[in-house]
Amino acid sequence: MHPVTFIKIGVCMLAMESAIGQVANKKPIGEDQALEAVKANLQRGRVEFVERKSDGDKTVYDFYIMRGDTLVNAVVNGHTRTIDSISVDFKTGRQRLEARKLSKARAEAAALKEVPGEVTRWKLRQFEKYLCYRFHIETPKKKWKEVYVDAGNYKVIRVKEHEIKEE
Repeated sequence: MHPVTFIKIGVCMLAMESAIGQVANKKPIGEDQALEAVKANLQRGRVEFVERKSDGDKTVYDFYIMRGDTLVNAVVNGHTRTIDSISVDFKTGRQRLEARKLSKARAEAAALKEVPGEVTRWKLRQFEKYLCYRFHIETPKKKWKEVYVDAGNYKVIRVKEHEIKEE
């Protein structure tokens, strides 16, 4: 049995008016605003890793916070600023965090092997039937490419090219 404790948070509104506006506009909050929700509920701990996950019109932020050897995973709804769930792993927290970082690093290495350049943005999202990492890579030839890497097997499943717009 895996020693993880789940705690569901009911209503945890930080700025109700703003949250209602965010839902009405369907525009997700930024990572900084999601972090405010986490800090308001978890007064201590160090944020080690953040993943933004989007699936259609739903966006959530997964925060991985270390407290000593304990891993706290807080999932923040990207439209309402509420914490959807918190899980706490007292025994294997540090190992789980390192595995999560390694997963993103492997996916990024696969993307950069396919498209050399500099990663400017990334997120974990659903694409067709795959859970995948999407990387924005700026190439030396004034182009940027979206590279989708399957999160399960680290294979590139799509590359889409864009021009960099000059201002």
